[in-house]
Amino acid sequence: MKDLFAGIFSYFKAIKIIHQRGLWGYFLIPGLVSIAIFLLIGSVIYFSFDGIGDQIANFWPWERGKGIIDITGGVVFSMILLGISAILFRYIILIALGPFLSPMSEKIEGSLNQKKYNLKGLSYNAKAIWRGLRVALILIFFELLFTIPLYILLIIPGAAFFITPLIFVIQSYYAGRGNMDFIFERRYGVRESLKMGRKNKWLAIGNGLVYMLMMVSIIGVFFAPILSVAGMTVELVKRLDAAETT
Repeated sequence: MKDLFAGIFSYFKAIKIIHQRGLWGYFLIPGLVSIAIFLLIGSVIYFSFDGIGDQIANFWPWERGKGIIDITGGVVFSMILLGISAILFRYIILIALGPFLSPMSEKIEGSLNQKKYNLKGLSYNAKAIWRGLRVALILIFFELLFTIPLYILLIIPGAAFFITPLIFVIQSYYAGRGNMDFIFERRYGVRESLKMGRKNKWLAIGNGLVYMLMMVSIIGVFFAPILSVAGMTVELVKRLDAAETT
């Protein structure tokens, strides 16, 4: 529970250190990219609603009730598509914003422990993008593996009361876990990074809970990527440094 609340309240520490270190300039491009991707995915869902409802209704052999099937089918499909798109959105952000979020995370870590990694140059950036892609593919595989069956179970009457919070917690874990990799990439390979993510799972959930809640608004979409990674950096670095000195 201590790590869970540390992940939640890390956002306040993130705002403080961003202000102290003058890192507000890192917000603009990542924020605009996040909003652009968010609007693109939202548009796809919106414009696919009517079409998919009609397609589902075509399988209904009777005219009576066809309108209900059309609307219901569209709503159900849109909910599933929305859930999967929300997952994909986070990983697209994880990869697309890597060149912006990694330097910001490195600057915050340097201000905390005076470590310099000198992670610069085209060669490093190419390796970082490839590494981020590998981590994202592994995480998205497991997240979909756990959440898609739960989305299907939502059709059971009354199941949403129990399943929806479970989906939210799972997605929060993977959201926070993705944010961790901007710190892990300076220390570990992919396999060790995955192991350390599981070891700090409650910190990931706490960080991801706030991240997921912020993503319900355009303002949150703009600020969430930077604040979540900054907060995770502040909390995770002190744990990793403490472990290295013992």
